[in-house]
Amino acid sequence: MNFEFRQRKIKPSIIALSICTGLVLGTIFVLMGGYNVATVYSYLIKGSLGSVSALTSTIRWSTIFLLCGVASGIAFKGGMFNMGTEGQLYMGAFSATLVGVYARGFRPSCTFRSAS
Repeated sequence: MNFEFRQRKIKPSIIALSICTGLVLGTIFVLMGGYNVATVYSYLIKGSLGSVSALTSTIRWSTIFLLCGVASGIAFKGGMFNMGTEGQLYMGAFSATLVGVYARGFRPSCTFRSAS
């Protein structure tokens, strides 16, 4: 199979429609849970953008997803279809953590001396 990817401009109406669809579906799920929609959305905004700490936390966590999106875009440009980018990121981090915790007896090839 030969897939040819051509980038197209996204119309502002499509962006507005997707945002409205997300809000409507979110509202339906909140109402199905029996909660007040205005309260839930106000907590959502306060929790993500309400303070400097919340904003920096939002930026910190969204950076991971942005990097995964860039990695997927590079793979798509190269002709490879890749759906598991975020999972690959987490498994790589998990594996690196295991190596860091359980690797014993590793001696680096260079030694660092203190400045004193």
